[in-house]
Amino acid sequence: MADIPHQFLNCSNFVYPHDLKYSNCSIDLYMNPCDSLHWLHLANNFRTYFLVIIPFVISIFAIILNSCLLFCVFKQWKTINSSNTNTKKNQLIFKINRSVSSLFALISFYALLLVWKLGGFKYSSASIFIIVATSSFLTLAGFYFATTILLYLAIVYPLYYKSFVTKRKCYIASIFIWVFALSFAIAVGLLGATLFYPETAPITCDFKKCQLPVAIILTVIVTILYISVITVYLVMMCRIKVHTKSKPLHNGPNSSPTTKISVSSYSISNSIKAMNRLSFNLITFMISNCPFIILALVTVVNLHKLSSIGFLAKTACKHFANGK
Repeated sequence: MADIPHQFLNCSNFVYPHDLKYSNCSIDLYMNPCDSLHWLHLANNFRTYFLVIIPFVISIFAIILNSCLLFCVFKQWKTINSSNTNTKKNQLIFKINRSVSSLFALISFYALLLVWKLGGFKYSSASIFIIVATSSFLTLAGFYFATTILLYLAIVYPLYYKSFVTKRKCYIASIFIWVFALSFAIAVGLLGATLFYPETAPITCDFKKCQLPVAIILTVIVTILYISVITVYLVMMCRIKVHTKSKPLHNGPNSSPTTKISVSSYSISNSIKAMNRLSFNLITFMISNCPFIILALVTVVNLHKLSSIGFLAKTACKHFANGK
């Protein structure tokens, strides 16, 4: 214990010999050495548990569940005959794409966690991280939105749905969502990673003229998209509810009362199922994408502080200075 630096002698949270590497680091005037160590250890624990261990465990379960879901949905999609209504099959197309998007994001994040722990973050790994996060958000939002529109048209405008909505158009819509999401995410990733690693980035992006405006614009866009999808969900649910209450029976004059009751019950049952699906999708979308919105807002608020992280080489003193 004689090797403990004098500035850390009275610190009960000093870890020997791990903290010896911080002995020659400068300390801010408004903080004492013990406070600096406290914040540093807190940041290390947060990074270890909340950014590595917990996401690792959750991602394993999520990968298993999404794999099982994808297998079941794909099996159901293959068993539906062409003679059956295409409503279910069209919805399954977007569900399959949604599961593929989730699996792609989970596996990519898992690989990035390994890269981070083994070799640390660089411009390339940071840009891939941003690309995966952005593309995952956009694809999930797009496929949730598409599923909502399909359910709404199938319940409220069944004749229009049968004549207009086809599997080919659903495939085209899926391709469009993927192309748009990946193109937008690549642009965001290449520009966004310059914020953290400006010295090694192949693209020059000044903080005030490029990074700050781009970050604000992107945050506004994803926030508006998030709120818009939620709003569409709520509007569709209200429209289906109103449609269910006001829809008259379309039976002929010779239809028996029993037939009328059965048709009415069937229509109401379909509407209730549709509203339940929309409610479940809405809750899932809100919970799964809310962290991305919070992360984007926090990043914009602390953008100036984050912009200095990528300067110079990674050292113990740099880690010590950015502990809080």
